[in-house]
Amino acid sequence: MLFEAPPAITNFRASIKEISPPWLQADQGYRWLYNFGLQLDIVSEYLRMGAIQRFPSYCQSAALRHIGADRQIGRGFRESDGAYSPRLRGARTTWRLAGNARTLLKQVAAYFSPNAPKLRIVTPGRQRDNTEFTDWWTLDGGTFSYHRQTPANWDWDSTDLTSHRGRFWLIVYNADDFTPWYWGDGHYWGGGQSWGYEENFTQNFAVDARNLAYQWKSAGSHAWQSGGIIVTGDQSLWSPSGSGVTYPNGTWQDPSNRYSGAFYLDGI
Repeated sequence: MLFEAPPAITNFRASIKEISPPWLQADQGYRWLYNFGLQLDIVSEYLRMGAIQRFPSYCQSAALRHIGADRQIGRGFRESDGAYSPRLRGARTTWRLAGNARTLLKQVAAYFSPNAPKLRIVTPGRQRDNTEFTDWWTLDGGTFSYHRQTPANWDWDSTDLTSHRGRFWLIVYNADDFTPWYWGDGHYWGGGQSWGYEENFTQNFAVDARNLAYQWKSAGSHAWQSGGIIVTGDQSLWSPSGSGVTYPNGTWQDPSNRYSGAFYLDGI
């Protein structure tokens, strides 16, 4: 007959009986010892719960925001625990890749989780032969793409690119959260929305978008102060290889010259 090990004892309430003399294992004696074992179990459980709160996979929901603050990974305004926890586990890898367009787009997409919109970053530049170009990074449905357009198709204010390097524009294509509403639509002052947007839009987005851009951008770059964060519901607007009347034509420092099918927020 094979020897079978006794079942493992996982709490003090049971183990305290095993180490007690026989005269304390009887009913009255064990009841007395059970109270001590119960208190030890409570203290040990508090210690266990406290120790695992630093692990995103095992902690309680309330601890995630503290871990996020420590690892400097912001949480989306409707991001679930299940989506946020893996991002916290991968914080070190994420920060090793900070300062590039892909990481910035991923962090903005997480802000809108679980329904991330199409996102783009547009950056003008100049090659050594003085040929101007526009770099387009796109994150759409979890897929990244990159395109360099030559000649350039994004001229915001005809600024000399030699003296104004590192400018970029963040474009958010979101029809659900950014549907315009206007005076007389039934909204009221102090209702929790922002002027020009519908109910699903959080009034903190303008601040949050600037903070995300500032946190994850490369050193020395900046989302252009006047209209550097653009929001539109037109999914086809501003194709990386396109051109035309909807594209900046060198006069968009004046808001009245900008295409009216989008909202323009100040950048950083």
